[in-house]
Amino acid sequence: MSEKQQEISAAAGGSGGTTPSGRAKRRPSPGLFAGLVTVVMMAIAVAGLARYTGEQDRRMTALAVQMKAYSDALALSGTELVPLRERLAETEKQLKSVAERISQLEKRPALTEEEHARTGEMAARLASLQTSLAQQGETLRTYEQRLEKVEKTSVTPVSPSSAKGAGGTMKGTAAVAPQKKRMSAGVPVVSRTAPFVLTGTEQRGGRTYAAVAPRGFSSLADVTLLGEGESTTGWVLERAGRGEATFRVNGRQVRVMVE
Repeated sequence: MSEKQQEISAAAGGSGGTTPSGRAKRRPSPGLFAGLVTVVMMAIAVAGLARYTGEQDRRMTALAVQMKAYSDALALSGTELVPLRERLAETEKQLKSVAERISQLEKRPALTEEEHARTGEMAARLASLQTSLAQQGETLRTYEQRLEKVEKTSVTPVSPSSAKGAGGTMKGTAAVAPQKKRMSAGVPVVSRTAPFVLTGTEQRGGRTYAAVAPRGFSSLADVTLLGEGESTTGWVLERAGRGEATFRVNGRQVRVMVE
């Protein structure tokens, strides 16, 4: 407070009362009011700045989290791209191989339905011939074994003196001989003049079959599979065995061997 104001206050107190002029109202100075306004404005500005700074910090934190998530996602994507690229390369190789195969197939001549059918027939006949070949091998081994047994068995000729001393034996031999002759009379005659070639025989489901082909044939397509009762060029197949077949022609039986 200024000295002048103190003097005025002292004078007023000393007089014991207050005059109308002394009771005049005190008014704040303009400088004080301006200071208060400035302080309030500064407080508002500081509060706004603090709020803005906090909001920016939150945004920066959220942005950092998002950037880390994007970075992790990119790293994971890079790891997953390696097997995908390998699969793509493998698929490209397969496509290239398929394209080359298609190109090769396009260059090959197309087979007709008849050729497809003939191919199937040839495959079936080839399988039949392979079976017949195996059977012929077994038959050949059987014949070889029988031949070995016959060669090992020695036949002792009967001399005239021993024949006189063993008359009963001679009679028995004479009695057996006609029987052998009758048995051999029913054996079919081996023919080498058949108009075809017997290439093999086989058995299926209790029935026998014979594979025949014209003489001088050059293709498996010329081979025909005959069943019992079927005929070719007038020769009727009666039965087929291992390495041979019996046909009936002109009322008589003819045995044809596999060639």
